[in-house]
Amino acid sequence: MALGVALAAFVLGFFSATYFAMRLVDIAAVNDHIEDIKQIEGIAVTYWLGEFGEEKERDAAAHRLRGKLHAAALFRSNFRNVIAKRFQEYVDLEGKLFDAATGGDFQTDAFKPDPKAAGLVMVTCNEMRALLRGVRKQLYWAH
Repeated sequence: MALGVALAAFVLGFFSATYFAMRLVDIAAVNDHIEDIKQIEGIAVTYWLGEFGEEKERDAAAHRLRGKLHAAALFRSNFRNVIAKRFQEYVDLEGKLFDAATGGDFQTDAFKPDPKAAGLVMVTCNEMRALLRGVRKQLYWAH
């Protein structure tokens, strides 16, 4: 009898530890993605406000922004189950961010600083971070 109880406790402990470790990995991924969004926001705002000295710097910022957007898109495909119920909302915001960050005169000879584009990027990034913070709360079972 005691051996059965000990074995059941061990199995329960093993599976609960594994489950909670997987939750912590998901939470870490959400935290990393929030940081990615902050970086995207910084690069995009710098780009759209024209805060660079030479065209070469603008081109470098544009390439960094494209690279960061594409790298961040891996979160969507790898963690669809983490954002589960809010997946479509997230996809919509991700598309809105991509359009705001790379729309208009992005990487064209006609480029001019566009504070409206910078503002839209900031608003969209804040919406994405709010969504991800809500997801993180759910992962902590605090929601």
